[in-house]
Amino acid sequence: MGRDEMTFYEVIDLLEKQHGHTELWFYSGTGETEPDLIANNIANWKWPKILKRNGRAVAEFTGKGKDWEFMGDYKTPDNDPCSPPWGACRLDDEFISLCNFFNY
Repeated sequence: MGRDEMTFYEVIDLLEKQHGHTELWFYSGTGETEPDLIANNIANWKWPKILKRNGRAVAEFTGKGKDWEFMGDYKTPDNDPCSPPWGACRLDDEFISLCNFFNY
């Protein structure tokens, strides 16, 4: 599948620049959907995933250190007009900045 030992930020960068994703979502498994609450609750993330708008996972946390890996049909961007994934927040500059602020 993907290469080993990618960081959260490397995965996002590759999904957007190499595979053409323009709208990604973050699922933390905590039940929170507000970016500041998710980013400030990193210790309680439960197998977080990066999703397309249609809810399909394209990357997941490996459980080792801070490593992430691609999964599913990550090579195919999907921006269908549909509702955003349940329990997820938009993976945008605000969320990424908050993750940096909270040392992820």
